[in-house]
Amino acid sequence: MPERAPDWFRSPEARFRTAAFWFWHRVPGHAEIDAALADMARAGIGSVLVQGRLALDRADWMSAPWREAFAHACRRARAHGLGVEIYDEYNWISGHGGGRTVAGAEHLRERLLFWCSALAGGRLAVEGIRFPFLDFLGPAGQDWLCEAGGPAWDEWEIVRAVAHPAAPGSPAQIRDVTARARLASTGPQGAEVTVCDAAGALAGQQVTVFLAARGARSRLINYAMPEAAERFAEEVCAPMLAAAGGRAEASFFDHPHAGFYTWEGQAGAAGNALLWDARLGHALEALAPLGTVLLALTGAAGPDTRRLRARAWEIYGTRLHEAFFGTLSRWWAARGVAFSGHELLCHVGGYGLRDGLGGFDPRTMPGLDHFGIDAFRDTTTVDAADYAPQLSARMGDSVARASGRARCSVEQYSTGRMTGIPGGAGHWGLTAEDLRAQMLRHLLSGARRVVLHALWLDAGRADDPTPFLNPRFDFPPGFNLQPWWEDAPDLLAECARVSAFLEEGRPERPVALLYPLWTLRAAGAAEPACCAAFGRWAEALDRAGAGWQVIDHRALAAAHVEGDTLVTPAGRFRALVLPGVEMLAGPQEAALIARFRAAGGVVTGSGPLPAGMLDPAPADLSAPDPAFPPAPDVAAPLAPGDVARPAPDVAAPSAPGDVARPAPGDAAPAPPGDGSPTPPEDMAPTIPGDAAPTVQGSVASPARCDEAPCTPGDAAPLAPGDALSPERGDAIPPVSGDAATPLAGDAPAPAAAGRSVADPESMATLSVVRPVSSRTTTPAAASIDRSTAAPGGPAAPTPGGTSGPAPADRPVPAPTGVPETATREMPAPPMGDTQAPEALLRACRAAIARMDGPRDIAARAQDLAALARLHPGALANCVLRDGEGWKLALFNDSGSARDVQVALPAGRWVLRAWTARDGGVGPSRRVSGRLDLHLPPQACVCLRLDPDGMPGAEQAADGPPTAPGRSRILETRVLDAGWTLALAGAQAFHPVSVREGWERQGWPDVSGTGLYRLWLDLPAPGPGRRWELSLPGFRHSGTARFAGQDLGRHIAGDARFPLPPGRGWLELALRNTGANRFYAGAPWQPEGPEASGLCQPPLLELHAI
Repeated sequence: MPERAPDWFRSPEARFRTAAFWFWHRVPGHAEIDAALADMARAGIGSVLVQGRLALDRADWMSAPWREAFAHACRRARAHGLGVEIYDEYNWISGHGGGRTVAGAEHLRERLLFWCSALAGGRLAVEGIRFPFLDFLGPAGQDWLCEAGGPAWDEWEIVRAVAHPAAPGSPAQIRDVTARARLASTGPQGAEVTVCDAAGALAGQQVTVFLAARGARSRLINYAMPEAAERFAEEVCAPMLAAAGGRAEASFFDHPHAGFYTWEGQAGAAGNALLWDARLGHALEALAPLGTVLLALTGAAGPDTRRLRARAWEIYGTRLHEAFFGTLSRWWAARGVAFSGHELLCHVGGYGLRDGLGGFDPRTMPGLDHFGIDAFRDTTTVDAADYAPQLSARMGDSVARASGRARCSVEQYSTGRMTGIPGGAGHWGLTAEDLRAQMLRHLLSGARRVVLHALWLDAGRADDPTPFLNPRFDFPPGFNLQPWWEDAPDLLAECARVSAFLEEGRPERPVALLYPLWTLRAAGAAEPACCAAFGRWAEALDRAGAGWQVIDHRALAAAHVEGDTLVTPAGRFRALVLPGVEMLAGPQEAALIARFRAAGGVVTGSGPLPAGMLDPAPADLSAPDPAFPPAPDVAAPLAPGDVARPAPDVAAPSAPGDVARPAPGDAAPAPPGDGSPTPPEDMAPTIPGDAAPTVQGSVASPARCDEAPCTPGDAAPLAPGDALSPERGDAIPPVSGDAATPLAGDAPAPAAAGRSVADPESMATLSVVRPVSSRTTTPAAASIDRSTAAPGGPAAPTPGGTSGPAPADRPVPAPTGVPETATREMPAPPMGDTQAPEALLRACRAAIARMDGPRDIAARAQDLAALARLHPGALANCVLRDGEGWKLALFNDSGSARDVQVALPAGRWVLRAWTARDGGVGPSRRVSGRLDLHLPPQACVCLRLDPDGMPGAEQAADGPPTAPGRSRILETRVLDAGWTLALAGAQAFHPVSVREGWERQGWPDVSGTGLYRLWLDLPAPGPGRRWELSLPGFRHSGTARFAGQDLGRHIAGDARFPLPPGRGWLELALRNTGANRFYAGAPWQPEGPEASGLCQPPLLELHAI
């Protein structure tokens, strides 16, 4: 008998339900607010965020009428059981508050650092400054971000001037000539500088001048100044919170960034001007003289340029994050409101790190270090663009787990790029099926909920194609204006149940994909290879249905090797993927990777291979595992006005709402592996060629796949200072293309005496003082505790990716051979007690099985996918270990049926199917061996496996594994005549053809519900038979009735309805999208109106059961 599902599944809590931005393009009245919120409650929305948009006059936003309407909306939302979250900005780009932050505080306007370079005696000028990133907004964008007259600059100052060779061979060749520099002229559009060289001492030298200027009319703030965030909180956040009744579930920031400015003659390694504050300069001087640091950021400063540049970007980013996110996080915490939102994500809409947004340098904004930013949040949020598989949810869940939490919110918005129209024109053609598919992908990848972007007050004007200023084309659709919004309750309830089902449990994710932060920071102006390489691996792992997670260098700094498992605070992994990682954190990281491979772990990746280390100090490898505890940061001296930020001493556990709230004095949770059983060795699946190595005492030396196994004596440990020798078998010869490609603006390092010119980078030690990077727990922070992991330190432990036992009877993938374009996996060289950085770097490179071609990466991803238990093949899935049992969610996001086989762990299991569509739980039965599942198109199934013998197992029925359930069609009748149609708002029915949609029969611009009717006399089918209605030309969602009886609702997949025998009207209420109405007459309408209603004749089928 089917079981009654628990309440948490049948009626999920608000935290699992879909949230929504509510666009206010004008100030609504009370009646309009009441009706809209009642409809949101009907649809199943869990929380609402009011957002003033560009069409709303800026003077109306936060005005007294606006605040009164917002207050009324908050009261009525709570009355309907909706959560209230505060979106903190006008339009977006949190911080400016529609100009309120800088009004009366001119010193808080964005201040940028520009640079110019010329041979001594040449013209030095910054001019032609532009902000091309928002050119797509047109004049509306300029009016939004600038006061009358457009961009202008004042308060010019020379920060530093340096003279240097075009390619400095060492920092000693860089001379500070600031004292000789003078501002020759300044104006609102630029400045010119002269550098005195009367004696000709600078002849033949390059002179680079760094100038700072304030955006005199800009409404954007200087994110490097904590005072700007403080004023934003006072002028914007405080009145919003007061209007909300002094309480809210959360606040929400939206990708803050200053202008991504370019200018004439701009060149070098940084793609845009930098935000600037004198205190930032003081912090950078901890690395080297400021002129040298700035030259490394923007060009070349000697053989250590990339290390110096990476450290400088670290300090720059940390300063911005602490000044803005840290200040606001503490402000909201003191008022008991969770802090959330998202930075600008360049991967949005794709997998590659620059696949989504380009044309700017993300290092110049508060962003890039997603793991560091997340330590300031209470709940993790990311955004996703359009309706194809992508990285966003996986990245969000990964950074949440690194911060001691789990799962995330995903803001889902639409652009026109899927249909080839401008982004602001959006996607009115979005179907309910496409939205459901995208939401399920997010949930199975790590989202807890989706935030719709957005619900609207109205559809704007029909005769105005102006993007953004006409609400109709402000990143549509307005979901509540889609005809299929009538079907939203079922769609959103199903997704909420799937989310609730996936809440408890530890994800089965044995594969770690490294986020190459140091490589991104060290790069020049050109996009580094790791951006595309990361995307290729992420997409291949997703397509293979692998269990994988993104980790960062901090996770490796806190990791150790346990058996063949890499144990990190974010999870346990049996494979590590390095996607074009050129810069490692240091010798400990290199040694850890080599040791993991030697212990039997899988290490693979794409070129370029690691070519340098951030801190190339020798590593002591004499300590037993765990070998590499995280090194403590050294705090940089505080600049005037800085606030000391002691590191928290309590790690926040993963709480059900993602808000870290440990009681004072609570102990930190145990890290993964502490006290938890180690997976049995005989149950661990392996990848061909990755067998555990032969162990020689304490030194692991795996055999090459194309050679005989190593025997004792093959390789002797290196003495301190020895270099690896290919002739001795320590490392493979360098692979063509391994060496890091010189970065734009970098000067090649001269060959040092005694080292090979093939070595990609000098290993000279760079002496640095690391910036303050820990996060403060705010005193008296109401119920919010900000004591999660510091941005620069190890994260709080949390159940994360896992590498556990696999069934003993599970088939191991057959060897696939080594592709010609891939480097064969080589044994990691033996490691002595202490090794030079070069030796460790070579050991790390030797440990990586390199896969560069798309086919090789795809094949490798399939092998990696087999590491996970309960792997269902190339299918969207989520596998969780929950206590002694397992959870498995599968989604067939294709247009055809799939037969899936899932190998079960050894023993007998009790299987229950949890039906997210209706909130039920199917009958339990005993299974073993494997599951055979038949998934129709767009089907999503949730399965629970518990060991036989658990309470309730006695009710389970014995039987073989599930067989594909198909019925045989005995007879088919084509229902192609006698149909009539009434469109929404019309009373009369008209004869209609069902061989083409209504858009071709006189209603090309109708978006809404069409009611089709046919009189049907259906006899009893007979024993063992049933009638079924098939609708092959169904567009796009709707309901069916026969003889007054409801037959169900169709949203996704094959449109089929069971038909009881009887006599009466067959009625189909079919809904299309808003495209035909809202694009009618606009320049962006796709080719012809979209298909609507019935486009092929329905089929009446007699099935044998």
